[in-house]
Amino acid sequence: MNKKVMWIIIVVLVALVSLFMYNQYMAPQATEGEKSVTIEVVVESEGISKIYDLNTDAEYMYDLLMEIESDIQPVFEESSFGIYLTGLEGYTADETKNEFYSIKVNGVDALYGVKELPVIDGEVYRFELSTW
Repeated sequence: MNKKVMWIIIVVLVALVSLFMYNQYMAPQATEGEKSVTIEVVVESEGISKIYDLNTDAEYMYDLLMEIESDIQPVFEESSFGIYLTGLEGYTADETKNEFYSIKVNGVDALYGVKELPVIDGEVYRFELSTW
């Protein structure tokens, strides 16, 4: 076996081990069971400020938003980077105005998007229209 093929195999194995380690130890972990959470939606320019106190068994935020879809009216956009939340409460962020929905968990910027953001008992999730 020549050295080039051996190095390709080593690189592929390192990549697979790295992916496994990320999924096991670093990826956001959801918890099963009933949870009590609060969702805040703020769109200052439209006078929207709503609070939802919810009990759910959803593991990720996307699933929770879909559970209350008729109330909160989420709008999503899919891209090569994943799913983006682009609208809530009947207001869709305007790209020409550089608007987006920021997500905060207990006042701290979320590290993940709605598809990967785990729902954790007792947390407060704030969705606020922002600009960049």
